[in-house]
Amino acid sequence: MAPRYLTTPSSRPSFSLPNFHQHITFPTRGERTLDHCYTTLKNGYKAQSRPPFGKSDHAAIFLMPVYKQRLKQEAPVQREVARWTDQSVAALQDALDNADWDMFRRSSDDVNMFTEAVVGFIGKLTDDTVQKNTIRTFPNQKPWVDKTIRDALRSRSAAYNTGLATGDMDEYKAASYSVRRAVKDAKRRYGSKLESQFQQGGSRSLWQGLRTITDYKTPSSRMVNADASLADELNTFYARFEAAANHASGASGTTSMHAERAKTHLPSRSMTSAFNTIIPSTLTSKLEVLGLSLPLCQWISNFLTDRPQAVRVGKHTSSTLTLSTGAPQGCVLSPLLYSLYTHDCVATSNSTTIIKFADDTVVVGLISNNDETAYLQEVKNLERWCQENNLLLNVSKTKELIVDFSTKQERSYQPLNIYGTPVERVDSFRYLGVHITQDLSWSCHINTLVKKARQRLYHLRRLRDFKLPSQVLKTFYTCTIESVLTGSITSWFGNSTMQDRRALQRVVRSAERTIHTELPDLQDIYSTRCRTRARKIVKDLSHPNNGLFSLLRSGKRFRSLKANTERMRRSFFPQAIRSLNQETPRI
Repeated sequence: MAPRYLTTPSSRPSFSLPNFHQHITFPTRGERTLDHCYTTLKNGYKAQSRPPFGKSDHAAIFLMPVYKQRLKQEAPVQREVARWTDQSVAALQDALDNADWDMFRRSSDDVNMFTEAVVGFIGKLTDDTVQKNTIRTFPNQKPWVDKTIRDALRSRSAAYNTGLATGDMDEYKAASYSVRRAVKDAKRRYGSKLESQFQQGGSRSLWQGLRTITDYKTPSSRMVNADASLADELNTFYARFEAAANHASGASGTTSMHAERAKTHLPSRSMTSAFNTIIPSTLTSKLEVLGLSLPLCQWISNFLTDRPQAVRVGKHTSSTLTLSTGAPQGCVLSPLLYSLYTHDCVATSNSTTIIKFADDTVVVGLISNNDETAYLQEVKNLERWCQENNLLLNVSKTKELIVDFSTKQERSYQPLNIYGTPVERVDSFRYLGVHITQDLSWSCHINTLVKKARQRLYHLRRLRDFKLPSQVLKTFYTCTIESVLTGSITSWFGNSTMQDRRALQRVVRSAERTIHTELPDLQDIYSTRCRTRARKIVKDLSHPNNGLFSLLRSGKRFRSLKANTERMRRSFFPQAIRSLNQETPRI
């Protein structure tokens, strides 16, 4: 049976309860025991007197369990920190100026060896030059606690013990005031430090500030003691597409991607390991068709072929493999090359559309008169294109969404099959961070945004507790909370319900109470972004929807779009045109 606890203040000289045992046996206020703690565990705790909290006149009671657990989950950590001084910086700069860098260049066979040798040499100079201090940190230690606070706490404890023995608590009161003043000063110093990290703009200082705000702790690696063969196995696994491209073609030599079908069908697909499947020869041919110069095509082909690859696990490094398939992961050029590689994956019917963003793709089919022939044929064409270009649809991750607002009885649609396997039909799916449902309501998406924004309000309150100025808090709100609430806002805010809008606005009001300043209203942000997006579409003659913005004969107003439903009237394009027509002067 779980233990029971009862705490109560009482001035009665004797107070007893059946089956409960008292643990506090010493005075808690002056010479009287006014505070009691009863539990069902006899001799389960040992009570100790501690200094009162704040300005309380009752002593704090620390109940220490008699049972001591064998293993502490988080023990205090001792670590070394570098103490940079002007002397150490000058000594390190002098050593770097006098180093013979040509020696490393002559002894290195390639740029990787040269980089590793130089980085190791600089690290050795830093270790020899910069002084190291050993500090001890506790898992529950606040970041603003420093030596001044610890000294003040020790002085207060000593004054409290002396006051208990002599009966004179004046020294203890002065020590308590010193603790409160030391805490305020430490918080102010730490707040100034955080503010400087945000204002400096350096990536290192910003990362340090974010780690402090989120209480981020570097996870301990579980791969330190891994076997040396694991690195080779991982390297072989990452290079598996190289073997597939060299030894097979068609279904057995393709890699996988997944799709998700939007009386509109939406299958949305995302290519799995798509960048690893680019065939350089095929890409070069497509680039030549697009009109790129021959030297540029040859440079890209040379960049993608004969690339060395190795995997490091802890202190073990695998053997080097040479790859001639795919694009390097993390390279800024890889998404562009993949977009060019898939530029010929286009719809073949007027009732279907293929929307692509990097390796995420959606196929949209408009079904009229219950005729799904064009849509199903588009899916077959997609299968064939993937096989011809060394790609395979991952059917297990492919989803189909049907949007049908017809008032007639429920219709049955033909099941979608890819490679003979049926595709799962879902009520909603997430595409590019937006949750799309079959009834085109946005409650699911807005609820997700509200949950994420409320989690980040905690970090905003932590910054407030560090006494940072309102301008820094407002900047943090704009970057981390408002950016979440207004992501793709022109797509969903117009058709959101009043209940959902109030939920969003409650987050903004909570942030206003934390920052103590007025924040932009979401309705104003929505209107501003609608106008901004509309102006860009009007100026971009190549935009697919540029034709929707047509001027009237006067040349001052845009022609309004006909909307048969309230959903259409509140969508982006009618709202954007109304917003532009209300502006003065006209664009």
